[in-house]
Amino acid sequence: MDDDKRECILKAAVRAFSRLGFRKTSIDEVAAEAGVGKGTIYLAVASKDELFLSAVEREVRGFLVSGRNVLSAFDDAVELLAGLVQAELREVHKRPLVRQLLVGQTLATVPQSEVEVERLQGLARDNLSSALARLRDAAVLREDLEPDLAARLLQDLEIAALVKTERRKDPEEALARLDWRRSISLMVRGLRRPLAIAPATLSAHIRV
Repeated sequence: MDDDKRECILKAAVRAFSRLGFRKTSIDEVAAEAGVGKGTIYLAVASKDELFLSAVEREVRGFLVSGRNVLSAFDDAVELLAGLVQAELREVHKRPLVRQLLVGQTLATVPQSEVEVERLQGLARDNLSSALARLRDAAVLREDLEPDLAARLLQDLEIAALVKTERRKDPEEALARLDWRRSISLMVRGLRRPLAIAPATLSAHIRV
């Protein structure tokens, strides 16, 4: 199958699964949404589960693209990480499949695909890991920092924020009011690379 047709099918799957959910979305529904025959869907994927997970992966990759501009927008460690978390949480509200992945609904939907779901959750941390690695390599954060481990902690904070605000009248507005700069500042203080210089001269070298 050519890439354009597969992309068309995945776009249709994203729309259908986002609108109807996994249980109510049929292969027939996706085929109709994509304007192809049911048999064509099975040329792209082997099952509904595979189609669903492929749709989730497509959304995760779109989610990552939307946040990459933040990686070059700030020099300050706190501003970079807080800005990235805020950007990701804004984007989650545009992508229901990503939100479901982060809060555990995807695994509940396809529990037999635990390894694949964990891979997708890891993929969703890519921008956080990249930002942390960049700060470590620039000698802002400690040299023994494991970027993916720290990214898991930040992702857990994102998930907690999503769960905390999900029942609010306007969840997106509630998320926007959270003071991420203060929270990230506390975290960065613990991750900061120790320097053998006087505190008075620290700001001249690194703004954290």
